[in-house]
This record gives sequence, C-alpha cells and structure tokens, in this order.
Amino acid sequence: MSHGRETTVRLHGATAFPLDDLTLGRTVFPTSPLPSGMSDPAAAVDGDPATAWRPGPDGRMVVDLGARLPVRSVEVNWTVAGAPALGVQVSDDGVNYRSAGRVDGRGRDRELTLDTSARYVAVQVDGRLPADARIARLSVRR
Repeated sequence: MSHGRETTVRLHGATAFPLDDLTLGRTVFPTSPLPSGMSDPAAAVDGDPATAWRPGPDGRMVVDLGARLPVRSVEVNWTVAGAPALGVQVSDDGVNYRSAGRVDGRGRDRELTLDTSARYVAVQVDGRLPADARIARLSVRR
C-alpha cells in the first residue's frame, strides 16, 4: 500500500457515481398486468439505450425516486421525432399528484425545467403515438 499517491482509474462505458439521473434503476409503475399496448416501463429507466418503453394510447408511468428529492428537470428521449407531448405530475405520497408542466416539442430529445421536490414523478402521453414511437430514456435530475 502506497501512502500519499493518487491513482486514476478509467472504466470506459461505465457510469460515474453519484448518478445525476434520479430514475436509473428505480421502481416504476404500472407493473403487471400492463395496460393494452404498453410494454414494461422499466425499459425507460434502465440506462440501456437499446431498450425503450412503448406507452400505448394515453400511456402513463410513475417513477418512485425512493425519497422526496429536489427535481430540477425531466428529460425524455424518444426513439423518433414527432411523438406527442407528455404531461408531468409530481407527488410526495404517490396518491395525490400535482401538475408540474408539459414536455412539448417535436424533436427526439425534450426537457421540462422545474423547481420543485417530489418522491414520485409521473409522465403521461397526450394522445396517440406514431407506430414506432417509444421512450428510450426518462431522466429526472436535481
């Protein structure tokens, strides 16, 4: 063991800790059974760019952040441009939700800036989706 010396280790492809994305690996709802046309919403928060969540018509998912935390932004990465807007709601108890805003736009990457705190963050698709539209990444940052 060497005292007073610093060693830098780089792991290419690894995610640095602490994570700034509060959704990675968190519990999501709904689980099973899923509503018609919806795939597992965990695919949007698993950190794998090769997986994605198919919301289905008017699909809604909720992410449990594990504790009440500051929420400064909600970011969505769609697999295609032109997907509909998302409504964002937040909750401290998972029962009573309040509207936080909308993630609008036409591009694949969209962001809603917030100044709030919450334990639960919900997103809901407004309307019908193009056939190949899925959410590859849903991120909440503080």
